[in-house]
Amino acid sequence: MIILILVVFRGPVYRLFINYKNIGTREKIEITNQELIKLINAKSANRHIDAEAVADIANQMAKDELSFTWGNASNNPNELIISHKANCIGYSATFNSIANYLIAKNGLESEIQTRHIIGKLYFWGIDVHQLFSNPFFKDHDFNQIRDLKTGKTISIDPSIGDYLWIDEVSAE
Repeated sequence: MIILILVVFRGPVYRLFINYKNIGTREKIEITNQELIKLINAKSANRHIDAEAVADIANQMAKDELSFTWGNASNNPNELIISHKANCIGYSATFNSIANYLIAKNGLESEIQTRHIIGKLYFWGIDVHQLFSNPFFKDHDFNQIRDLKTGKTISIDPSIGDYLWIDEVSAE
């Protein structure tokens, strides 16, 4: 019974115990790959585009097009759409690039802002990265989309979303 409750309420439970803290940002990567542009246009066709739609489309596409790897992988979405292998940086770079493409395509630069964030994960206030000596675990990337009209910020971790089906995370 407890396992069923944890599975059903995994998002709220995860957000209760895990908090993301911003320690930096990464630069935007412009999408130039025509196949990726076609995919984005197909996924966003006939949809009203607002901050939540941008987050939904970018997150779903990152999950659909990428597969997590512990090995070396590009962080450039224009290359990742070919290799389909990414770590947390690649997932977040892909999410951010897709989101920025949708924002620009729909003329929403003054209404929606997105950031690719370098962060740390805290479990009940404890930095989980200090528990690992491997440089792979020194930080963790995630994204934020801010609706400038409402002030609402959505924090999303596309790599965690891909494996745990938890789309929104708790971030400071």
